[in-house]
Amino acid sequence: MILPDAVKGEILKAAVLAPSADNSQPWRYKWLQDSLALYRDANFSGSATDSSFVLTDLAIGCVIENIVLAAAQYGYAVAVNYFPEGELSLLSARLTFSPNQPISNTQLENKLAQQIEKRCTDRRLPFSGSLSASNIAVLQSAINCEHIKLYCYTQRKQIYALAAIIRQAEAVRFKSPSLHHELFSTVNFSEPSPKQGMTPAILGIELPARPFFRLISNWSAMKWLNYVGAAAMVAARSVTLPIRLSPALVAITTSQTNRVGIMTAGRQLERVWLAATAEGLAVHPYAAPGVLTLAKPELGSELDAELSQVQMALKQHFSEQNVVMFLRLGYKNGKPARSARRNVTELELT
Repeated sequence: MILPDAVKGEILKAAVLAPSADNSQPWRYKWLQDSLALYRDANFSGSATDSSFVLTDLAIGCVIENIVLAAAQYGYAVAVNYFPEGELSLLSARLTFSPNQPISNTQLENKLAQQIEKRCTDRRLPFSGSLSASNIAVLQSAINCEHIKLYCYTQRKQIYALAAIIRQAEAVRFKSPSLHHELFSTVNFSEPSPKQGMTPAILGIELPARPFFRLISNWSAMKWLNYVGAAAMVAARSVTLPIRLSPALVAITTSQTNRVGIMTAGRQLERVWLAATAEGLAVHPYAAPGVLTLAKPELGSELDAELSQVQMALKQHFSEQNVVMFLRLGYKNGKPARSARRNVTELELT
């Protein structure tokens, strides 16, 4: 079987639209006849928060799910072979396409596939409205893996309690020099629409706050400002205020934390995000609590203790399930600033 070039093009178009931490796009691809090899990009993975590749594996999981959904639109099933050369290899997955006879694409799968181009992060505030039982049911129905769970919170007391945990984890990112560098190395202050990374506009930084945001991009300034509680203030603005001004908070969790489990969680995260998009919901992800407690970067005794507190607090809420991602949800008119993507040809390995 020869996969038509037009179908290959549509599959790759869907693939590059997958989300990744700080728009890092940490993956490459190579066609092997009718198989597609996905590789971890060593240039954009493996540092700080991603030391054990949690962020990269989540991103590649999102890529895989977009590919599976897009291929089904053209009548192809996809068999996924994770780490065919072992986890030490850059080869993360090999995807093999075959005609799906009969086509078993469901109405839900079609709806999710149609949202791939529309899905985006919305960091604006406030979000309005309320989530209906029907909205929540659609989000739950997007999960098709037994070890992944979705929890949706609409009660203010529960949301505020979880926001406090997220805020504590987010503050750690501004207290650690390595995590601070990781974050701001992806922020582009000069280009309005870079192919990789983010701009202050994409991050939802309001114009009056941008001079301060640029100031704290310098670690020396951030370090001194932390003596007066700057990290906590930044976390309050980026976490507490947006979440308190949103009608719902979702947690996606997993019981399997090996690399295949995390990649699978990435696939489910993308499905939930696409389902939320189909429901007209704005989505703002918060990765710090889950990713930092899963990756366990070495940050020094004081910050390690803070992350231990975050992990204990998460276990009180989710028991043996491990949080992968929080999503604040609601309704927002207009369109947010969107991150761009590298060209498909730039990502190909030859």
